Amino acid sequence: MVFVATLLTLAFIQPKDAPPPPQPGAAPPATPAPAPPRVEPNPEVVLYMKDGSVFTGLLTRESPTQYVLEIAGVNATFAAEKVDRVKRLPPVIDRYKELRAATAETDIDQRITLIRWLADRKQVELALAEAELLQARNPKHVPARKLAEDLRTRVDLLIRPAKSQPPEDEPDGTAAPASDDGRITPREFPFLTDEQVALIKVYEVDLSARPRVIFPRDSAARMLEEFAGSPLVPASREGKEAILRQEPIDTVQLMFRLRARDYYDKVRIVDQPEPMRRFRDDVQRVTLLSGCATSQCHGGRDAGRLVLSSYRPSNDLTLYTNYYILTAFRTSDGRPLIDWEQPEQSLILQYALPREFARSRHPMVVKDGKDVWRPALTGPDDVRARGITDWIRSAYRPRPDYTLDYTPFRPFTPPAAAGGAPTGRNDPVVR
Repeated sequence: MVFVATLLTLAFIQPKDAPPPPQPGAAPPATPAPAPPRVEPNPEVVLYMKDGSVFTGLLTRESPTQYVLEIAGVNATFAAEKVDRVKRLPPVIDRYKELRAATAETDIDQRITLIRWLADRKQVELALAEAELLQARNPKHVPARKLAEDLRTRVDLLIRPAKSQPPEDEPDGTAAPASDDGRITPREFPFLTDEQVALIKVYEVDLSARPRVIFPRDSAARMLEEFAGSPLVPASREGKEAILRQEPIDTVQLMFRLRARDYYDKVRIVDQPEPMRRFRDDVQRVTLLSGCATSQCHGGRDAGRLVLSSYRPSNDLTLYTNYYILTAFRTSDGRPLIDWEQPEQSLILQYALPREFARSRHPMVVKDGKDVWRPALTGPDDVRARGITDWIRSAYRPRPDYTLDYTPFRPFTPPAAAGGAPTGRNDPVVR
């Protein structure tokens, strides 16, 4: 019951950034411009009825004569003449961040309550991200596993129509309209291709983990013929046949030793490479989706050059595209977001910290004269901060150069640096 009380309390808390009272004798401070309100497609409201009853739900429709609220998945209509007053609650994302910070990582029951609270407010993908993190940290907890499975199904049902029926252009040939909440639609956002995703998996695979791979026999045979003069390739037919009969992972290892790059795209890695699993579970799901890739931040039209996607976060296309963007992006002064040698110095971490803890502070995000930026992490001891650094440490060394043909939504490098800096590529490599 303590957690329920916390939910009710946080739903009505006042902003913490109110200005301090003026000192005696000091000139009255200038009144700052109000921050622009965050727009939600279906805000949560409380209807106080004239007969004393109270109803809380998502406002799906409003007119001078009636209010339509979605309550427990069912639409309920209320005549405006019977409503005494309407209270609009703070945006769900804002309340979620408060609740998340107030919830102990080890309190599984409260975490489950928060996840269901998110899902009830149509934040299903964010709820899934929380549920999968909870399941990963508590693999034997049956309710957490079942909750994650249920949310995966709900997310699949939500995104399946979007995939099978992409938005069409208008009859006059103009582009489909933008979303009302500032998000970039999946049709507009440039994702990597399936082939590019497969290639990154090859570059990131850890051979020592002996993952499942597919290397077609005919492709492997052509590789042996092409590199027949190498001391790594047997001269005899029997020796080559022995290689073709060995485990595919061993043939992939030979491919790397031969530097047979023309054959990298012939290989398919069945298992998720460990660095990509860490990025998915410990970075994208718990930090990017809730703090960076929202429509009010780097997932919306008002973002700067760094634009990420929150569409189908568990899908490989979204996962690998966001990953590639983070590795290729450069700040206005030419710095990468990821420091592969000193993970703690990485801007992807430093920019997520409150400014008082950051060595490199996130730039101000000014709207209507006020800095509206909010940190994605609570501080250096936030468990999500360690997830970021552990992911960076797990990456393959030396770093590969994917040389992908990819055009981002906005340029990876600022105009001033674009002349001599490579766009869309990582630092030079060996693999």
